[in-house]
Amino acid sequence: MVSSLKGIALKFVKSNKFIVLSSIFSILISVSLLITLFTFINSAENSLRNDVIKTYGEMDLSVGYNGDSVKKIDSLMVEKISSLKNVKTVSKVLIGRLQVGKKQKLGVYSVGVDNDKLSKSRYHFVKDIFSNEVILNKGLADYNAPQCQDKHF
Repeated sequence: MVSSLKGIALKFVKSNKFIVLSSIFSILISVSLLITLFTFINSAENSLRNDVIKTYGEMDLSVGYNGDSVKKIDSLMVEKISSLKNVKTVSKVLIGRLQVGKKQKLGVYSVGVDNDKLSKSRYHFVKDIFSNEVILNKGLADYNAPQCQDKHF
């Protein structure tokens, strides 16, 4: 008669080697699958975060109304938003459509921004913009090639 737990375990291992080995192998596979799953989840989350930052910059939230709305954002609303607990930076952006072209009118998405870090990360430009300066994307510059004298892309 086996009197200790160690003796019972050794007797089981000797009589059922296949069951013991397959159980150990199954546990190893399940642990490795869990590690792979958590690694994949972490990688996917980081990839998504990087894609969002690449597309939208460091911006977490955009606040505004449609252009045809009667509601407007005034300086009081900007102050209220700026004073919220978790708001670190506020950047004012004027968004509109400009009519470009003499023969064929194009409604071009246009923005008016300050030279702050948040605007630069959102709209993907690095140089400061000064008064009476405009940045054109390549497609618009190609469309207006005769009128564009100074090209920097």
